[in-house]
Amino acid sequence: AVTVIHFVKTDVTYLVYEEDANLSKRLFDSEEYIAENKSEAKTTLHMLETYRPGSSFVLQLKNGHFILCDGSWPEELPYLIEYMEQFVPEGEVPVIEAWFITHPHSDHVSIFQEFNSEKGYEKRLYVEGIYFDAFDDELAESMHFAALQDGVRNAAKVLRTSEGNITPVYRPHPGERYYFSDITVDVMQTMVQVPREKWYKWKDNLNEMSTWYMFTIEGQKCFFSGDIQEEGLDFIIQNYPREY
Repeated sequence: AVTVIHFVKTDVTYLVYEEDANLSKRLFDSEEYIAENKSEAKTTLHMLETYRPGSSFVLQLKNGHFILCDGSWPEELPYLIEYMEQFVPEGEVPVIEAWFITHPHSDHVSIFQEFNSEKGYEKRLYVEGIYFDAFDDELAESMHFAALQDGVRNAAKVLRTSEGNITPVYRPHPGERYYFSDITVDVMQTMVQVPREKWYKWKDNLNEMSTWYMFTIEGQKCFFSGDIQEEGLDFIIQNYPREY
């Protein structure tokens, strides 16, 4: 996989190369993912209240499926599942078309560890794909979040897609665009690209290394930026068109 992204204002170009990359079929626009015309159907975004500070967003598509961004703490999982269950027909389980992760801090991804607690939560939903730009093991260990990354990978092994397959984990690349039902998701920045660029000056700040996703929903843009801080916001202002 080779992706190229060029920032016009600062004249910086990224060339990101990865061998044997697992590419999501959502990269390619297809009639299969166009939502059916349903009476009074609409796209809805929910920001879930969490029992302690954390990040958990639920987007329900017009086709009734869901997209999640982060998920917060382990104790939030039953609440998250119950929340989605109220929006699906009786007897069916929620279908998560994509679960996006911004960065592996406990208040964003430790919820995945609960899928390995033998409580059967993995049987109450389908997950078609997890989108996560993970660091290599050595760097993750040095920054003390290797266990959280492993928790995501281990959860994927017990989760299943609606077709009964093991849930795949995809690595987003900057500049990619994914298509889901009636929305698109653009990858603006990924975690792995940040430490390699001295001009970012964000080394060892995992919040600033968050992967950035731009959701376009019915013509409106919704920016999921993890825990981006002052330097990251300044970078967006300098490099992206005003519409963002």
